[in-house]
Amino acid sequence: MGMENWELGIGNWELGIGNWELGIGNWELGIGNWEWRMGNWEMNSLLITHYSLLITHYSLLITHYSLLITHYSLLPPNSCTLSQTFSNKSGSSASNHSI
Repeated sequence: MGMENWELGIGNWELGIGNWELGIGNWELGIGNWEWRMGNWEMNSLLITHYSLLITHYSLLITHYSLLITHYSLLPPNSCTLSQTFSNKSGSSASNHSI
């Protein structure tokens, strides 16, 4: 006889063994894919993992864009710009040229 996933409850008191769970009144603690609950408030490991991945994603985006800004701020002042690329030697812009 195995004691894998069993649970015992008396009144507001609850105890479970397996991926274990302990609850007293409105307070509940679970270990496994863990869960912590107090009253109507609940937090579990999957939710924490989701938000930590979102935080990592956005911090990587911020790092990416800050590196782009740093890259373009380090370009020499006489580097070729987009407007210089599309203008001819007389100084007229690309809008005066037929395409």
